[in-house]
Amino acid sequence: GPMHNLTRSLTRLAIGALVAAAALLLTGAPAGADDPNGYWILDENGNIYSFGEAIPELPVPGTAVDLSEGPDAALWVLTDDGVVHPRGTAQHFGNVNVGLLSAGETVSAISATPTGQGYWVFTSRGRVVAFGDATWFGDVRNLDLAGPVIDAVALPDGSGYFMLGSDGGVFSFGDALFAGSVPQIIPLDRLDQPLVGIIPDPDGFGYWLVAGDGGLFAFGAQFRGSVPAILPPGTSLDRPVTGAIPYGNGYLMIATDGGVFNFSDLEFLGSVANLNLAQDVVSISVSQPRRAVGPDTIQLLAHLPGLGGENSWRPTVGGTHMWIANRDTDNVTVVNRATRQVDAVIPVGDEPFPIVIALGKVWVPNSGSATITVIDEATLTVERTIAVGVNPRTPQLLNDLMWVSNSGSGTVSIIDPLSMQVVGSVNVGLAPQAGMGRVDPSTNTTELWVPNFSSNTVTVIDAVTRTVVRTIAVGANPLTANEANGLVWSPNFGGTTISVIDPTTYQIIRTVPVGQGPFRPQVAFGSLWVSGNGGDGSLTIIDPDTFGTRVVQTGAGSVQPTIGHDAVWVANTGANTVTVVDRDDFSVLATLNVPGGPQMVIPTAEEIWIATLDDGIYIYDPR
Repeated sequence: GPMHNLTRSLTRLAIGALVAAAALLLTGAPAGADDPNGYWILDENGNIYSFGEAIPELPVPGTAVDLSEGPDAALWVLTDDGVVHPRGTAQHFGNVNVGLLSAGETVSAISATPTGQGYWVFTSRGRVVAFGDATWFGDVRNLDLAGPVIDAVALPDGSGYFMLGSDGGVFSFGDALFAGSVPQIIPLDRLDQPLVGIIPDPDGFGYWLVAGDGGLFAFGAQFRGSVPAILPPGTSLDRPVTGAIPYGNGYLMIATDGGVFNFSDLEFLGSVANLNLAQDVVSISVSQPRRAVGPDTIQLLAHLPGLGGENSWRPTVGGTHMWIANRDTDNVTVVNRATRQVDAVIPVGDEPFPIVIALGKVWVPNSGSATITVIDEATLTVERTIAVGVNPRTPQLLNDLMWVSNSGSGTVSIIDPLSMQVVGSVNVGLAPQAGMGRVDPSTNTTELWVPNFSSNTVTVIDAVTRTVVRTIAVGANPLTANEANGLVWSPNFGGTTISVIDPTTYQIIRTVPVGQGPFRPQVAFGSLWVSGNGGDGSLTIIDPDTFGTRVVQTGAGSVQPTIGHDAVWVANTGANTVTVVDRDDFSVLATLNVPGGPQMVIPTAEEIWIATLDDGIYIYDPR
């Protein structure tokens, strides 16, 4: 009855506080500067409950599955329709088309990259879908699993990930090291409860596995406690544990009734067990404090002369390396981000264009050779050279296929990344540029939107049937679009506008004035950020709800803005500066003098890398 529920809730709250105190006495470890400042709890109806200094967030629509935190109080919520809902300072990088999953396969977990510039979505069959700067290290979709993949999490530095089966089987990829699994010590038929969560040890090796009864298995990690050990003898939980996360030097567990169990050196901040929720709690995630960039916080760490990239304008982060396509010398420079040394210089084709990293491979479009060079990200060796159309652009991963716009052929080549063979081609307009993939969760359709620079059109391709479904007339010389607020925003580089398209009707519903020569708009912090490459340089900030605009003057030759470390960064090639803009009031926080023609700002988890045309790479500590 009500009294029993209240007593159980109060007991659950007291247990959490008691365990926290015991852990603190045991370790004597103070909370460090980088410790979380709170945590969020998520229920299946999409309600988000905040504790400590975690910022309250609006609920998400749909049936919630999991959530993941990122830097600067960023939060992503995954719902069972494959949609990823950003909250706080988080950005959206794409959804999973659940209509393309196997029978019975569901999305089960999400884990963000350390930069906050991407995330992985995991499914019950062990499929991994990578978005943004998340690197695909492999998956187990083709294995006959003893139990569904119930949880998955990336390493803190983003260099790999673990997946956990309900039978306690562990699958490790990238730099994630296998340290053992439950089936090696307990047969499946002897498990009291299925496994529900995996927690990487903060020291980088080992992990904890959590079962539904709150039992814990430590592999290469110190045992910090378990629920059965703190319950009175002969008693068990009324409701099972559903997940667990790293917390301080240990972990938090969450039960489906919202009870929180804290086995760490950090403070217990509360639970929702006393709310007697009608719906189950599904996940818990820590909140990372927001550390804002300020006028005096940005410090130059290093200058790497000679590594600017020989007429390359966009390096790419992948794992532990920075990859730079050198258009003049026909090779790719691979820089170790930790040592800042060159680990390899890999010959490729003629005039390599900016690259993409997907499925554990580095895909290099050689615009002068009509080929794609495929490099193994781990071994730094060339695996294949694939013939495509004339003047290929940066490939896009969509539906487990690579789509390459061939600017000189008016086609899009489709590559099977497993066989590394071209499996199809679609005719589009003149001088097509890199496409934008989008998933419509209401219809489970997946499309590629290809801007045709010389036709002044956008071609929409059904990515399943590989057929053209619509050609849309836009402004002069369109470049790659972006999606925000359920609309597609197509920049017209040859003019001063962005065409706003309703993707359900393929009709232009608004034309928004921006600066001369707009590049691809970036979506972050509830706004679109668009640089004008022509004239003196400007940054236009668009409200996607009202279509209202604000303009910030940056510098000559401004290129596509970069979102990183809670600020917006614009490289001004002609002015030899980088403008740093506040995300909230749009004021200029700093103007960095960067010689040699800065081309692109690349955020990593802790740093900002700026590539230049003539003066190497500059590395900054933003905070």
